[in-house]
Amino acid sequence: TLPSLTEESFKNKNKISLRTYQNLVYGIKIQYPDNWTFSEENGSIVRFGQQQKYLQLDDGSFIAFYSPLKNNNDTYLANLRVYVKDLPLEIEKLSNTSHLSLLDLYAIYFLHTLKYSNFTISEPITKTLFGIDNTNAIKILYMTGDGQQQQQSILDIFTLYNNKIYGLRYTSESNEYSKYLPAVKTMMDSYEIKIKKENKEKGIEGIKAETERLQTNNSVDSFYRMLPDNISNNFTYNNSSKSSIELLKQYTLSKINQDRQHFGKHHVNLSLNNAAQYQAENILSTKYMSHLTTNGEKPYMLYSKLGGYGKLRQNVAVIGDPYFYSKCISGEIECKKINPFKTLNLLEDIMVYNDAHAKWHHRYNILDNYSTHVSLGIAYDDYSFALVQNFENNYINFSNPIVTENSDNHVKISGTLLNNTRFHSIEIYYDNLPSNSFYEKYKDPNQYQPGKLIATVKAATNIGFDTGISNSSLEKNSSNIFLSNIIMLKPIQESYFYSGNTQTISIEFDILSLIKENKLGVYTIVIVLEDQNHNIFPGGGHSIFYNE
Repeated sequence: TLPSLTEESFKNKNKISLRTYQNLVYGIKIQYPDNWTFSEENGSIVRFGQQQKYLQLDDGSFIAFYSPLKNNNDTYLANLRVYVKDLPLEIEKLSNTSHLSLLDLYAIYFLHTLKYSNFTISEPITKTLFGIDNTNAIKILYMTGDGQQQQQSILDIFTLYNNKIYGLRYTSESNEYSKYLPAVKTMMDSYEIKIKKENKEKGIEGIKAETERLQTNNSVDSFYRMLPDNISNNFTYNNSSKSSIELLKQYTLSKINQDRQHFGKHHVNLSLNNAAQYQAENILSTKYMSHLTTNGEKPYMLYSKLGGYGKLRQNVAVIGDPYFYSKCISGEIECKKINPFKTLNLLEDIMVYNDAHAKWHHRYNILDNYSTHVSLGIAYDDYSFALVQNFENNYINFSNPIVTENSDNHVKISGTLLNNTRFHSIEIYYDNLPSNSFYEKYKDPNQYQPGKLIATVKAATNIGFDTGISNSSLEKNSSNIFLSNIIMLKPIQESYFYSGNTQTISIEFDILSLIKENKLGVYTIVIVLEDQNHNIFPGGGHSIFYNE
């Protein structure tokens, strides 16, 4: 049972004030500690194993409250979700022949679903009271199955109101479950349903509540409700429509720029490079999240093959799981069909505001100071969704492509530097040629690894594949790296021309010695620049394939 703890004693003990969240659409009101954050979402999220994969279940959740970070290494946030959902049709049919209440019937149905989905029931199902109105409710405590990397404890409390299930779900890592329970209890006690009671359901007391016009946060829901029904149907089912995908990309771009503006960053432009879209479709076909394509190409390789000349950083997010996908298709479990706008809103919020599980790498990429463009990939079906974000640094207007078609193995880079930047150096990285066997061996890591730094032209920095967390970290890397095995190439020719604050460069160098030593493979050229404050950063790049 939940421990007895009043709202006032929790606040006094922890010296934490409470804020109020209200939602007009769903008619609920709840208080939460002011050191917790919230995100308006769509569907419950379950993370499987070491990968950053999420499964969207049909639980009707629309808001999630997240516990504060314990430290910078915190990898999981305990959370409380609020949900409203319709009764399954099976329950309504059974109610005509059963003496049990609708709430009891749903509890049995829910228990059966949990057991069938490899959850472990921790305590016997109990009846309880919750919320300001002491509403009759059902409480179930259960845990994720043995296959999880870190077991989670989950507490569900739900009631029946106007023939809908209104519930709260508290989820945390099992070893942290008791720590946040007092705060969660306070939140649950403050929960209030603020819509008019339509009728008295079978076998449950009505809730005394008055109709009240409530405020709600501006969110994707408002945007989505403005779409005509025929368009929203398109987005749910006609997911192969090119026009639908393009509109979703524009919406994603607006979300990214809203977040960047909120943190004082400049907007990024939409890139037309197709690598992100190719990879999203590749991920959807396998139902497996990876930074690699199935033929073993890393993001910067595919980006270069499709004409990219910027420095790349990639985010990948997936809703869905192969195991549960087959159960959704077969009807063995009840799953919510993908709503692409709400899913994009959910994934963007997770990557920016609730990214502790990924050590905030997605957030760093989205808010990077030097991004100029983002190329987007979106692919989905009824129960799976893949999003790929390729953030690009495009600071060079190239006069000619970076190629080595001539037999002398010379690389020539020429172009105009943008945004008052200056040339600093060139780095050359080596990868083995991509293959499906490489994909099968290395598809699991959450972060793809760069190639090996094998040579530099001019100064040696080794920041080409840095995550860009801060300028100081880049400079620290450049000063501390062990460079004894790095070949220092001298330019065959170089020229630098200034016109006001604009610099034009032309550099040519020979990589024959690198090819002789490393043989066939992928050679990635990264051009490192300096900004006006003399901070160094990667301003462009391109991968060259030697396969014969």
